[in-house]
Amino acid sequence: MLAAVAPANTDIGPNLSKSGRGRKTGSEMTAIYQQWITRYPIVSIEDGLAENDWEGFRAHTAALGDKVRIVGDDIYVTHTEFIAQGIRNQASNAVLIKLNQIGTVTETVAAIELCRRAGWNHVISHRSGETEDTFMADFEVAMDGG
Repeated sequence: MLAAVAPANTDIGPNLSKSGRGRKTGSEMTAIYQQWITRYPIVSIEDGLAENDWEGFRAHTAALGDKVRIVGDDIYVTHTEFIAQGIRNQASNAVLIKLNQIGTVTETVAAIELCRRAGWNHVISHRSGETEDTFMADFEVAMDGG
């Protein structure tokens, strides 16, 4: 069984060196996203911060969550224990759900149900690449996802 991850240091953040902006903290990234949301019709931000930056995600969602969908992927890895921690800490308002990330359909449905009970959105995704397997589309419809 996996243990919940303790909040990470928010001073360690994304490296935007290719754009000339350098390394950013979680709060600096949130400020950048705020500018973009003001300028562009952004609907959702997925994995906007470092995957273990629980405190950063909480502040990020508090600042932006009423304007856009804040989707956690790497921070939750479709694991109910991590999703429950996110709900308790209000670390996002949506979860990216990957069926083959957690392992079984039953565990995936449990993760989706946890999101529903919290009033969170869920986004079903195929992991790493395209597929012609129609099951994912059928599963999305069955789970009544957005």
